[in-house]
Amino acid sequence: MDVAGSRPEPIPFYAEMSSTNPVFILPGALRERSESIAAGLHTSFTMGAGQFCTKPGMVFFPHSSEAATFTDKLRQLVAGSAPFHLLTKSIYSSYDSALAGAKNNTAVRLVAEVRKAVPACGFAVGAALFETDADTFLSSDLDAEIFGPTTLLVSHSKRDQILRLPVLSKGSLLRQFMVQRRIFTILRI
Repeated sequence: MDVAGSRPEPIPFYAEMSSTNPVFILPGALRERSESIAAGLHTSFTMGAGQFCTKPGMVFFPHSSEAATFTDKLRQLVAGSAPFHLLTKSIYSSYDSALAGAKNNTAVRLVAEVRKAVPACGFAVGAALFETDADTFLSSDLDAEIFGPTTLLVSHSKRDQILRLPVLSKGSLLRQFMVQRRIFTILRI
């Protein structure tokens, strides 16, 4: 930001960086549109190889019969994804390291992954999808961002779980909104 602003002809700089942005899928939406929501979510967290700071890094949804349809559709989409190319060697290394850490984390389960049978040129990676439940999320440190084409699904079964989740998401856009506006009743389920 300082470099952009100190140029002879300054360049405006707008950024919201390093954020794990939560998405909340409400019960009615999941009942009515689980497959289309899965398709839209896949597009969103893989767009630009997941290298947007507004990428949804966590997805909270109610544990229900529709949740299986949603998760299965998303699993299929991730498994069928083409390779993605990350911008730099450092982003590639960070993604590779974070993915390995998530795979070794007993608090999450790998649902789908495009294996590294990807082109050797550039910084090619595959998409990945992880899942956990709200109790595990609340008792673990799972809100760290993985910059790249991956997201974490978090199912919940109780209203109080969903109301406590955004408070724990350090750095998220929703938390920033809630803290700045002091709005803690934004989610009415």
